[in-house]
Amino acid sequence: MLTLFLPLMVLRGDDRSVDFYRDLKAEVEDRVRDGIAALATERYRYLHEGIPPWHFLRVFRILEEYGAVSVGSLYMFCMTGHWDIGEDGVWRAFPPFETLGADFRSREDIARFYARMFVGNTNFRGSFWSATEKSRQLLQIYRQWHADGVVMHLNRGCKGTGGYMLENRLSLVEAGIPVVAYEGNAADKRDFDEAQVIDRLESFVESQGLTRIPRE
Repeated sequence: MLTLFLPLMVLRGDDRSVDFYRDLKAEVEDRVRDGIAALATERYRYLHEGIPPWHFLRVFRILEEYGAVSVGSLYMFCMTGHWDIGEDGVWRAFPPFETLGADFRSREDIARFYARMFVGNTNFRGSFWSATEKSRQLLQIYRQWHADGVVMHLNRGCKGTGGYMLENRLSLVEAGIPVVAYEGNAADKRDFDEAQVIDRLESFVESQGLTRIPRE
């Protein structure tokens, strides 16, 4: 997901992006139909919250050695995506434009509709200015994607997505959810202790009863 959302970030208006996501959608549908897992040895699912350490994405591969796989995060799901969040709190895919009865007659109509997507029931932006709202969203994602624990990156490289992390951690712990937090900087690899992060995360998954899966 960390690589697949990038065309929406840099080539959103390009036909190549449309073709790319059509192919990707078809591939995902094939994998779902055939029961192909993201990780064949999966035995633990965790939510990785916060911008990942871009310079050390190997952290995900290290946890995969224990059968632990990330199901995503608030950041991954919402940075370029939109959701229809109902009164029940369940996250559902935002419906296609053609099903909404929208009547676009000018650029202003399109701009207003697009703005409503960002500030309406997508709700992602609420996580920037409300610790309570962000905690609520994290808890919903944790439950809806059937996670077993949460890994939090206390990222010093982004004040927006890094806000309220300690308050969010406390809320998750109070809900009885296993949480581990590691410090780092997604923007500056000099401000990142790889050995300390690996030790912390391996200790966490081992405390969850996981052991490294022997290589064949």
